[in-house]
Parts: sequence; C-alpha cells; structure tokens
Amino acid sequence: MVLPGLVALKNFLSQNSRLSFDYLDQISEQNNGQISIDELNYIQYSLTGTELDFSTAVSGSIDRYDAASLLIYGSITGYDYEETDSGGLITADLEVGYDGTEDTQKHKVTAELVRNPYSCFDGYSIVSFSSTTADNMQGNAELAL
Repeated sequence: MVLPGLVALKNFLSQNSRLSFDYLDQISEQNNGQISIDELNYIQYSLTGTELDFSTAVSGSIDRYDAASLLIYGSITGYDYEETDSGGLITADLEVGYDGTEDTQKHKVTAELVRNPYSCFDGYSIVSFSSTTADNMQGNAELAL
C-alpha cells in the first residue's frame, strides 16, 4: 500500500524543480537527475530525523527534473533565528505564487530544528513546522515530524 503522504513527500523533496539544496544538486548531477530510493530515504531522514521507506511509492528511481509542483514563484522576504538548547527556531516570511499571475500569497512559517549530525541539511532536521497565511492570518496548518 502506498501512503499518500509518502507520495507528497517524494514530490516535495525531489521533484519540485523550484526547490533545491546542495546535496540534491550534487546527486542530480552525478546521476543525470535520477534519485534512487536509498537517496530519497536519506534526504527524508535528513529533513525529519525519521526513517521512512519510499520503496512502496517509487519504482527504482525518480527523475528529479520531472517536476510535480504547481509552485511558480517562491521567495523568503525575511526571517528570524533563535538558537535553542537542541537546535534552533526559524520564523520566515514567505511569498509564493501558483497561477502565473502576479498574485501572491504571504505566509509566516516556523520550523523547529534539532541537531542531526547525519543530515545533509547542514546538520539539522525539522521536528515541527507550522504555516500561517499572513494575508488574513486565518489559514493555520501545523506539521509535527
């Protein structure tokens, strides 16, 4: 059985051509854009500190350049960082556009980080993430990892 969350996470982590990070760029260049299940598992572990197996959602490998995202524009317009005993807390102002017009949505996102020496994200993993729509502050979603 394929868990819907695994498919969404796979799409977000590696098939969003507008999202990138050094490790993804490196393995994409080495493998002509192909990301193996083992690499997906490692990237996900790096991000969340939780082990998942993508073998039920992916057959062999995925093409990183086969974009699965409707995101057209995204920009961090400001952020604050607070160091904590276990890692840090980042709060960022994010502006995104989806429909090809100049209409954008503003969000305030907060991520709680913990140190993870095995992470490809500068040695940190996210343990919680929340997003509030800044335009009207009514849309509030939180993801605990």
